[in-house]
Amino acid sequence: VRIDSGANAAAVGPPDVAVSADGSAIAVWPAYDFESQATTVYTSRYVAASGWSAPQRLESAAGTALSPRIAMDADGNGAVLWLKGDDGQYRVLGASYRAGTGWTDPVELNGGNTVGAGHARIAMGANGNAIAVWVRFNSETLRGSAAAARFTLANGWSAAPTELISPSKGYVAGVNVAINATGSAFVSMDHVAAGSNAFSTRAARFTPAGGWEVPSVVTEGRLFSDVAVDADGNGTVVFTSSSLGARRY
Repeated sequence: VRIDSGANAAAVGPPDVAVSADGSAIAVWPAYDFESQATTVYTSRYVAASGWSAPQRLESAAGTALSPRIAMDADGNGAVLWLKGDDGQYRVLGASYRAGTGWTDPVELNGGNTVGAGHARIAMGANGNAIAVWVRFNSETLRGSAAAARFTLANGWSAAPTELISPSKGYVAGVNVAINATGSAFVSMDHVAAGSNAFSTRAARFTPAGGWEVPSVVTEGRLFSDVAVDADGNGTVVFTSSSLGARRY
């Protein structure tokens, strides 16, 4: 079934989709919008009783929208983030869907003191807590650091992002995130050291009670990491160079 029918848009980009434990689903995708003459993000929601909804535009600001990512909880709530570019510089925007209420207006997540952002990822636990992570480019050092923002159903998005690793230590090339039902999360980071160009996989842990821990080195000489977390808060990071490895926290 086609789900972008009726959208005043063409040139649809790569989509993302998430499914909730209640059987509902949300799809998001970028597309060029004829009305705003900008590339923006559209969404459609699926429920078993009625199928896919008509496409809805999440924002209409000028610029180019890229790489929307969606995650859902167990009750049909969702959170989405995407990159929004203007003059070649990208920001991270986030919005949320509340079951029975609808979509909130997008907010900027990446804060000040940046010249761009990229590689944005999001994960949402069954209880409605979400963590968004991305590579943030610092305007003072012109290096990429890892940044994170938290979402809760009670309070929405955090007011300012948390810098997980200082850009003075090198360059973060990519990030991934996982979260469990209680809101404990892990972030994996592909890191290149300042000066030496030595690369490593690093990980940082978040707990609702304690916040973010200092990132630790998972392994040296490996990149292209991914991460998962179990119900007890144990994290597993996988990584590769010429071979595939894994380490459990």
